[in-house]
Amino acid sequence: MRLLSVTARGVAWGHLNGLRDRLESRFADGEFRVQWRRKKDGDETVALSGRKPLDDVLLDEIAECLTDFIVCDLEPVLLRDALRSERGGSVDAFNVETVMAFCKRALDRLRPGRREEIGRVARTYLGEERKMQMEGFLVFRLRDYMTDVFTAVLNGWEHYQAYKMYHDFITALKLIMFLRPPRTPLVHLFRLENGEFVLVDKKGAPIKPKAGRPALSVVRAVDAGGDAGGRPEAKPSGGVGQDDSDEEDLRFVGVQDRLVSTLMEVSPEKIRIHVPKPDWSKPELVFWDEDSSDETLLRTIHHVFGSRVEWCGGCPLDNTPFSGIISESGSPDGAPRKAKKRGRGRGST
Repeated sequence: MRLLSVTARGVAWGHLNGLRDRLESRFADGEFRVQWRRKKDGDETVALSGRKPLDDVLLDEIAECLTDFIVCDLEPVLLRDALRSERGGSVDAFNVETVMAFCKRALDRLRPGRREEIGRVARTYLGEERKMQMEGFLVFRLRDYMTDVFTAVLNGWEHYQAYKMYHDFITALKLIMFLRPPRTPLVHLFRLENGEFVLVDKKGAPIKPKAGRPALSVVRAVDAGGDAGGRPEAKPSGGVGQDDSDEEDLRFVGVQDRLVSTLMEVSPEKIRIHVPKPDWSKPELVFWDEDSSDETLLRTIHHVFGSRVEWCGGCPLDNTPFSGIISESGSPDGAPRKAKKRGRGRGST
């Protein structure tokens, strides 16, 4: 008895072998038979036959196989096809996998429960029909899902552009620092109790940017409220060169930009960071999508200053109370505020 017949002619053509493998794995005993046929210029078909009559348990198992096939095997094909449709040849082969990773993560945010939703739709369909034309099922039964696939491609492309711009700009800043000799031996970076960062010299005195100096736009939102994922973007607005005049075209946007700009201005030989080092074992794309703005700032400092950066393992300045410091936002601390690590002594490093 024919239990299911799935046919593909369009975007799914050439990929139903994934469904065949899943059905064969699930229905491996002798009571079922899976057939797969592909015509060079026609349909591709997978059929499941069996001796058992259809019941709810069997329908649930078939629906689960269909769901796994769509989400795990066919979804990357759908995203890639949508990307090709939207961007054409603007995505070179070298970067397409990176763009696809952003599109996949955008779809995960747009429709995190899609597996369960697709499973319900597939189960309902199998209760009514034994034949499925895959492209028709996607377009008519999974219309909202397909809409989100195209939306995810648009969002993913925007995230990729911001990600690429960030790395291009970091490369420019690294060149500036490579050409600039150290101007001060040591600068410390602390995070205050209010979450803001402060730069101090080796004696514990706060370092402030010079009045009238523009800062570098390193960590900024795509717009005033951030992009769809709330992720930062870096956008250069000028050239890169050895002397300070080349930086005049790079403008600051936020507090963190001003902090990085100040570090570049004082050009320390060493930057000692008194903040726990984030877990950077996860892939670069994951950090871009998931890190807080503080983690992004620390990554930016690490990338720009390279070997000049060191993470404090404990020093006298960890016990320094910072009272009356003007935070990087420019607002005075109303009451004495201390660094995260507190103690009684005061010293210098």
